[in-house]
Amino acid sequence: MKFSIIIPTRNRQKLLIKLLSHLDDILTKNSEIIVIDSSDLVINNFPTFSNFKFRYIHTNIKSAAIQRNIGLDQIDRTSNLTFFLDDDTFPNAEYLNQISEAIMKYDAIGASGLALNPKSKILRHKPKGLKGLVYRLFLLDSKKDGKLLKSAINIPCRDYLGEPIESDWLIGCSGWKTSAIEETKFENDFYGASLAEDVILSIRMKKKGALIVDPKIVIDHFEE
Repeated sequence: MKFSIIIPTRNRQKLLIKLLSHLDDILTKNSEIIVIDSSDLVINNFPTFSNFKFRYIHTNIKSAAIQRNIGLDQIDRTSNLTFFLDDDTFPNAEYLNQISEAIMKYDAIGASGLALNPKSKILRHKPKGLKGLVYRLFLLDSKKDGKLLKSAINIPCRDYLGEPIESDWLIGCSGWKTSAIEETKFENDFYGASLAEDVILSIRMKKKGALIVDPKIVIDHFEE
């Protein structure tokens, strides 16, 4: 399986190199990683990576969404899957293959797991009682996991011991069939961390095929 991995980053050199070194241990030589960096300073001292092709692009555009678009313009179109990872995440050794297997098993165009803070491993459970009623009235929560509300809010899945579900959207750290996503872009009017850009992309991608969330696939997200 041939993977392309796109990583936007900004002023997190230590976290980035930690992630890249880890990926070097779990990838095969026919994969590639494209880093799009909007840091204040260009990074010139990367270690040598042996298990993937590496490209580093520095940009003055401080937008995670646009940085991902720059990466999409550079990917090898012969890759089977394209992944998006954040610089503050850390996938386990099986993460990429698990996403790949979920896409193939459910004939989906994209899949993700759950991004959890390794310090807590706690998901936000459904609000109950009066709080739950208020959340539903203001379209902040739904009885159905993965159902994207009109407010564009709801999380894909709350139970990380549950079964895979078809979802309306995927989190930012996700994998996609390259043939499906190569001509689709994130919106260009997001800046900074580009919160919710994954929702907008998913809405557009869902028109092309199924999106799967497998809660047993977990990626560590070191939230600040």
